[in-house]
Amino acid sequence: MSDSYMMSDEYAATILSSIQDVGIIATDLNGNLVTWNEAARVLLELSDTEIGKSADIFFLEIDQKFAMWSTEMSNAKQYGKIRTYGKIRSLKDTAFMAEGAVYPLRGKRGEHSGFVKILWSHARRRENETELLAALQKDALTGLANRSAFDARFRESIAACVGSGQMLILHLIDLDHFKIVNDTLGHQAGDLLLKQVAVQIQKFTRKTDFVARLGGDEFGVLQIGSSDTAPGSALAEKIRESLSRPFDLGGSEAHISASIGIALCPVDGEVASELLRKADAALYRVKRGGRNGYSYFTNALDKEAHERARDVSALRESLQIGCFHLVYQAKVDLRTDRILGVEALLRCDHPVLSSRSIIGVIKLAKACGEIRELSKWILHTACMQTSHWFEQGHDPFKICVNFSARELSNPDVLNLVHGALKRSKLMASHLDLELTEEEVFESKDGGLAVLRELRSLGVAIALDDFGTGYSSLSYLMNLPVDIIKLDISFIRNVTKDTKAGEIVLAMINLAHALNLLVVAEGVEKTDQLKFFRKSKCDAVQGFLLGTPLPAEAMTKWMQRQLYKYAGR
Repeated sequence: MSDSYMMSDEYAATILSSIQDVGIIATDLNGNLVTWNEAARVLLELSDTEIGKSADIFFLEIDQKFAMWSTEMSNAKQYGKIRTYGKIRSLKDTAFMAEGAVYPLRGKRGEHSGFVKILWSHARRRENETELLAALQKDALTGLANRSAFDARFRESIAACVGSGQMLILHLIDLDHFKIVNDTLGHQAGDLLLKQVAVQIQKFTRKTDFVARLGGDEFGVLQIGSSDTAPGSALAEKIRESLSRPFDLGGSEAHISASIGIALCPVDGEVASELLRKADAALYRVKRGGRNGYSYFTNALDKEAHERARDVSALRESLQIGCFHLVYQAKVDLRTDRILGVEALLRCDHPVLSSRSIIGVIKLAKACGEIRELSKWILHTACMQTSHWFEQGHDPFKICVNFSARELSNPDVLNLVHGALKRSKLMASHLDLELTEEEVFESKDGGLAVLRELRSLGVAIALDDFGTGYSSLSYLMNLPVDIIKLDISFIRNVTKDTKAGEIVLAMINLAHALNLLVVAEGVEKTDQLKFFRKSKCDAVQGFLLGTPLPAEAMTKWMQRQLYKYAGR
């Protein structure tokens, strides 16, 4: 036998032994065993002492007297191959049903040299299918059940609950501030956090409860067989408290919390989709109320959820068909009595939303994920209108646009601003972006980095509603801002309350010490205007100087140079 032939045999043996789950045996022309693979050894409980023995010992029907192997060999030789199905026994008389096939073996010259039998156990096949099904029902990251498995168990649990008269408690758990972890520490840290959250949730659930990751940073828990709501409250509180503790993400510490919405079967319904909707409505109420808590669904909340769905639909329709417009209000420079800037303010004309405050409309846009499209429209519209004013010959001024700090987490925000400036042919120095003090504070390091990049372009950053209690002095020193706008609550009493006046004067002096411009908004009375002139405030804005006007009316206002309230 040549070396190449030996290598070929060795290679064939390697291939044979590498095949798992499928048993393969080979016999000579007389049906005596020649070789087999590892899977066949385990399945038939073979040992080397069986080499040369007849394969009849495996292929006997347990309840019949004749051997099937001789029949299979004859048919395989006649037809080239045959499919087989029958009861097999191992050397230790373990019986099992097996499928398989028999093929005649041919030598190098085509001569018939033996037979090969391939077989697999039905039981093992079912095990493989069970393992595959289990894998398909697991969340790959956390090892919890996935959404598909949750939906199936939820339907089964509802049926059992209705039939037994017991209560089923559904928890929808959404992680607060998870996106910040992803954006600041990276997706690997986010994945590690989700794994740890899964462990924490499982720690407080019973064996009879069902826990799943529904997708993203949302989890679901089914509490089965409760007699009242007490176990639901206890579990929700344990999960909330556990997830509010710091998480160690490999050297970095992450702080999150959880908002949990709870619905009950059969109290809140007996249909899975209805219960999920109601739990989600309860979850939304927790989010709106400040997060880090849990809430049960109520009838009043159901009504609120329907109204919210209506409002979201109206908002999206408004974006599609153009039910928004901008009005503009001037900011007057107290040193020159000329226009320092013009603030663009959003208004909504949709019949469903027109009665709501514009702050409410903006909050709705943030909640339903449409704030980016709305911000884009506002920014582009305001910049194009300003460009049009400049073309008419008005002296250059700044257009001030309110911006959502939530947009700062979007890496494309720089392109958004750059695109609006390029399209309108404005310089970056003509644009002020205004963000509320609260939102800047909550945007943390990732948002501040974007603000610094915007400032490097030449865009000025204004801190709106200043003095509402979010910024400490040390924090203000490190903020990448150019302008602070004093909150209107300070303006109202500035001439009536000595202490209020002193506080405002202190804030103006502090801002100037930090090289920041100060704008007083909400100036409605002459004595207020005189106070801010005397206090060396940089600019004022309010009804005394001019109400918010549509673009055409604002054009006429600027053309008439109405500064009669500016002290001339």
